[in-house]
Amino acid sequence: MYALIARSPLVQARKDRESGFCRSFRPFIACVSIAFFVRGAAGNGCRIRMHGKTILRLRFRPNYEWRESPMITGITHYGAKVKDLDRTIQFYRDILEFEEAFRLYDDEGALRIVYFHIGRNHFVEFFPGGIEDYEYIPTGAGTNHLCYEVDDAYAAAERIKAKGYPLHKDVEKGRSGCLQFWLLDPEGNRIELMQLLPDSMQAKALQAIQEKYNGQTGV
Repeated sequence: MYALIARSPLVQARKDRESGFCRSFRPFIACVSIAFFVRGAAGNGCRIRMHGKTILRLRFRPNYEWRESPMITGITHYGAKVKDLDRTIQFYRDILEFEEAFRLYDDEGALRIVYFHIGRNHFVEFFPGGIEDYEYIPTGAGTNHLCYEVDDAYAAAERIKAKGYPLHKDVEKGRSGCLQFWLLDPEGNRIELMQLLPDSMQAKALQAIQEKYNGQTGV
């Protein structure tokens, strides 16, 4: 019987034991649960997800299915400072239909961040207090745009236009084979909305990754 204990779930650790049993160990936080990844000397793996002292799930992976746990597992959020927080909230809530998740305040009680939930583990956050206008410069280095996925590009575009909000570019098929259209948020940030088609380069890349790791695109 082997037991691995994470004294602090905020610390990511990797240990190699001389016995060869624990070749890969990494705790991390996902909501309020902790996941432990353990691999034996033969390469067989086990994923243990716990909440407090309660084991929520055990998942065993034989050697041929094991994928080394990546250091980065995804994008959690995108953050931007805005001049007009009220207009920004209205746009992302009413036009893009994001759900406000929570708000953070500073020590004096002033609003510091507004968080919106996009889907799965993804969020977007907005900071008030912007002063200068944002200006997109095609030749400038830095952030170019932010892209959100939609199930149906044509339906999403019509839904947005029906609310009276203009599109920057209408629906078209991009070079990668996806359907895409563009709009600007109230602060002038460029937003792309994309539908992944089965024959797109992105869909083919995801399929190749799934086949390579026996259906596992991530940890």
